[in-house]
Amino acid sequence: MMKSAPPGRWLPLLAAPGVIFLLGSAAAVITALDIPTFIKQNGPGPGIPATRLRAATALPISQEPLQVDATDVVYTTFTGEAGNVVDTVLTSPAATAIIDQTTKHQIFRGNSTVLLKRPDLEASGEQWSYEYISKTDCTIVINKNARVVYYGLFK
Repeated sequence: MMKSAPPGRWLPLLAAPGVIFLLGSAAAVITALDIPTFIKQNGPGPGIPATRLRAATALPISQEPLQVDATDVVYTTFTGEAGNVVDTVLTSPAATAIIDQTTKHQIFRGNSTVLLKRPDLEASGEQWSYEYISKTDCTIVINKNARVVYYGLFK
């Protein structure tokens, strides 16, 4: 059971439905962070997976927008189809995640290495940022040691 915090020094931080962190002058590091998001569907259950953010550790920085500094980050986007079909996987040993809880706009950035894998593309490098608005509206920018392999056909 969590002890009550001093008034005015702690803010509740909503990361996903039912997930609340506390921010304060001595914010605790969260271990094994796992924040999934879902697309609503008719019927029982939470819905079809949309995104999932996992990290070995995360330090909450701000509430709105949600900002965490994380280690061993794995960010996955799904196609939105039944069966949990993966669209994109982004991995990095250290990153900052910024998530607008109203619009679901998600930004990830870091100075360490990044690896982004999609069925048609693989990109890696350092000093990067990744912006996810929707499955058809996302951008990665890599500023150092960029390497891109495109597996699709150029038309």
